[in-house]
Amino acid sequence: MAKMKIIKITLIFFFSLSQLFAQTNDNSILLSIGSHEVSTQEFERIYMKNRHMGNTDSDISIDEYLDLFVNFKLKVVQAEELGYDTLASFISEFEGYRDQLAKPYLTDQATISELVKEAYERSKIDVHASHILIKTGPDLVTEEQQEFYKKAYKIRERIVAGESFNTVARGTSDDPSAKFNGGDLGYFTVFQMIYPFETIAYNTPAGEISMPVLTRFGYHIIQVHNQRKSRGSIKVAHIMVAVPRGSTKATEDQAETKIKMIQGKNLAGEDFHKLAKEFSDDYNSAKNGGELPWFGTGKMIPEFDQAAFALKSNGDISKPVRTPYGWHLIKRIDKKETGSFEATKNELERKVYAGKRTEIARQKFIEILTEEYSFEVDSSLLIPFYFSINDSSLTDGSWIRNGNFKDSGILINFAGNTLTTNDFKSYIRAKKGLKLRGSSKDIVDKLLSDYSAQELTTYEKSKLEDKYPEFKYLIKEYHDGMLLFEISDKKVWSKAVEDSVGLKEYYQKNKTEYMAEEKIRFLEFTIQSPEQEKHVNKAIKKGKRKNHKLAYYQKYFPADTTGNSVQVKSMEFYKTDFNQFGFSKPQKNLSKKYSDQEGAKIILITKLLEAQPKELNEIRGLVTSDYQNFLEAEWEKALKEYYKVIINQDVLDSIRSTIQ
Repeated sequence: MAKMKIIKITLIFFFSLSQLFAQTNDNSILLSIGSHEVSTQEFERIYMKNRHMGNTDSDISIDEYLDLFVNFKLKVVQAEELGYDTLASFISEFEGYRDQLAKPYLTDQATISELVKEAYERSKIDVHASHILIKTGPDLVTEEQQEFYKKAYKIRERIVAGESFNTVARGTSDDPSAKFNGGDLGYFTVFQMIYPFETIAYNTPAGEISMPVLTRFGYHIIQVHNQRKSRGSIKVAHIMVAVPRGSTKATEDQAETKIKMIQGKNLAGEDFHKLAKEFSDDYNSAKNGGELPWFGTGKMIPEFDQAAFALKSNGDISKPVRTPYGWHLIKRIDKKETGSFEATKNELERKVYAGKRTEIARQKFIEILTEEYSFEVDSSLLIPFYFSINDSSLTDGSWIRNGNFKDSGILINFAGNTLTTNDFKSYIRAKKGLKLRGSSKDIVDKLLSDYSAQELTTYEKSKLEDKYPEFKYLIKEYHDGMLLFEISDKKVWSKAVEDSVGLKEYYQKNKTEYMAEEKIRFLEFTIQSPEQEKHVNKAIKKGKRKNHKLAYYQKYFPADTTGNSVQVKSMEFYKTDFNQFGFSKPQKNLSKKYSDQEGAKIILITKLLEAQPKELNEIRGLVTSDYQNFLEAEWEKALKEYYKVIINQDVLDSIRSTIQ
């Protein structure tokens, strides 16, 4: 319960960039706790944000919520005064959160938005294409890039002149699969290819051959065969009979016979799910009845993909399908079309952020900062770097010894910040062992570009709280939420679990709150014949004089090795559970015959037990939770006695009139 309340108050929300609510224009003080002041804005933002996100009952009044808020702030204030936020572990974790929350603010959001919309439009289309790859090495210098481009261009000319793309791909492509498929990639959709390749494929008309396009793998020549409306995604189950590559004809025939046998069992009415568990060689899916995760275009090999999407209705099962992995029976479970933009936006945005295309938004962001902060470089101070740095001297670090560096000068100037040539040298020195290829000027310019981007980003990151009020408050929420968690764990959660003495004392004082129901103790006789029933009833009459002790009946009905003797055991049930035996009013010494799945039995009530507190070990979890609530209530009481809380009633009245 305590943790639920904390989550409602601390608002642990990730990557929220929008302002969700109205707020007052001033930064008036709503309340003070000791020497700590809390602004009206902070309270309003938390209250409205909680209500908007469904973490606060919409009917809760401002005053009720203010009580919760004061308790929350009291704990945070104490945590700060105890120095929880100065611990190395706290600082490290908090900085990690801040870095994550800052990421959306350190890319150009307009560009991200465009990329997400572009991805959505592409998700509605599948592209069928082939390619030829001319593999290149990393970090091409200009001359090398030109040579590879010329090679790719000449190959393209052969195809344009009339040679078959398939034949040329088999003979020239550095993609090993081209030897088997002639470069045919089948159908694919957004996010399945690297971004430059994807872009050219989507922008090349069907039937056309693209110009060579460079990716990190090399130059590609792309032939687009067709574009079609996306088929959405599908969920299927399958049964596979594996046929290892290079198998003999006998093995091939055995596999085909087996898949037809399985098909026959299914057609005869045997459950597909059970057949998959029993026969499928895809052990990962077999345990789930052959079920596979949802997939769309390009996720499966073409033969499987085509057969799955050809199934018209849920429950339809394919004929045996041959793929490079063996034989399959495929059952359609469900299918869904491409969702609306609003329905898929968050997932598309996540994929955009996770991929390389964010570099586009990041580069645009650096360009914006360069202009905003009047970023200037004194190019004349780069001359010693141009003369001393090349690919080998950068790798071994000799440039710093051989360079003609004199006095340090101001190399970079932006937003009142200055960076000297010595600062730049320190940056490069830290890159010792880095391998960059190209002319000296290319290498130095690349280093300067990376250094400039780093410094601009670092500076911008330090200004986020000043530039973006929503970020400032979000960071504050994380900070306070982390403090609340740490001190609550210390004062309440872990304490309740670890303080066994305190827990026992709490239980002893409150054990009447944990009363069990009345219980009924009884003997259960298992009988197997009318003769045994008579024998038991006779024994019960005699047993009354022995107070119906279990030992008496065990002696009366000794066990034998045949398993045919009367079985007797003592049991206790709560009164409500005992009702199943059909006693209208349970009383001591009453007996009754009943039957269950195990056979005929006679029940004899031997004692009615009064309600008693449940044992601590039986309800430790419940008592621990209540003990936590007790500790929290006592803690809050002590905090209110220790800290003076002053609420500005005029400001509170203003909030009431504004929000309610």
